Amino acid sequence: MKKLVSLALAVMMIFVLAACSKPDPAPVADPTPAAPDTPSTPAETDPATPAEPDGYYATSTDKYDLKFAVTPAENTAWAMGAQKLADIVAERTNGNVKITVYANETLAGGNQSKGVEMIMQGVTDLDAHSNIIYTVMNESYGVASLPFMYKNEVEAYDQLMGPAGDYYRDLLEKDGLVLLGFGENGMRQLTTNKAINSVEDLKGQKIRVPGMQILLAVFEKLGCNPISMNFAEVFTALQQGAIDGQENPYDIIQGNMLYEVQDYLILWNYCYDCLFYTINKNLFDSMPADYQQIILEAGAEATKYQVELARSRADEQLKFFEENGMTIIRPTEEAAASYKEAGDYMKELYRSPDKFGAELIDLFTPAS
Repeated sequence: MKKLVSLALAVMMIFVLAACSKPDPAPVADPTPAAPDTPSTPAETDPATPAEPDGYYATSTDKYDLKFAVTPAENTAWAMGAQKLADIVAERTNGNVKITVYANETLAGGNQSKGVEMIMQGVTDLDAHSNIIYTVMNESYGVASLPFMYKNEVEAYDQLMGPAGDYYRDLLEKDGLVLLGFGENGMRQLTTNKAINSVEDLKGQKIRVPGMQILLAVFEKLGCNPISMNFAEVFTALQQGAIDGQENPYDIIQGNMLYEVQDYLILWNYCYDCLFYTINKNLFDSMPADYQQIILEAGAEATKYQVELARSRADEQLKFFEENGMTIIRPTEEAAASYKEAGDYMKELYRSPDKFGAELIDLFTPAS
């Protein structure tokens, strides 16, 4: 009997050992993520999985070669934001969507107004232009740039994060564009070769101003002789004395070396300049849904990066201007109040129904 029991136990042990030593199934080559019941870390499932867990990666394989136009030089936050967007899209589409950034308005031959027309027509694919330039198509694009409406860029940008931003989003869509995010050119400052300490000092000064009617009008109100010209011509015009000064944010002044031909920088925060990072709507609508999602995410990330970069450089840029021979003028309270009078006059004028209208201006006006 003991022998039978021993024999039975031996047979059972053989089956147990055989079961324990059975090899695992060979892994199946599958690029899709692991099933929920077999969790693993991203590095274990796919070495190419991004470090950013929130990043969405495409499965489509359609290929695109797109052109992204920007106005200023490559070393500006404006252009660097565009490159950031291009890099994110390339990574998350596995290189299938290639975006080349063209700086200095090269695709439009230096003509910013033509650049806006080209993105609307689909000649260029993506674009980052100032809202001020869009006023050649519709003057309402200029409402965020009413003179002396905002104390600083933070107050202005915060206003765009609400219904005012939705207004622009809808307006751009009607013009055939998808808004990917708001960038920031910043507060526009004045540069001259004459010390400007009062309204009286502005009399007769030939100042280059972008072709936005309300800005041309406010400089006339201040006693200047405003001149509209393509930005590509500004450096030479200053160098040759055809104009006395110009107005632009720090990034444009530095990126285009205007400090080399201007002696004074007047910090008067007279006008806010936001940027629209956009893609042609017909192109966007024709793309696979996963590419669309990636481009929207890239736009949000790139514009956040661009705004933070532009603001972080401000103090260093002021120091740079001084080191390169510019004299910084900060207006007295009296001078600032006299400049603002001209802005308030224009703001009231544009409350007329045949201009912006009171409702639209109120939408963009800060509560405080």
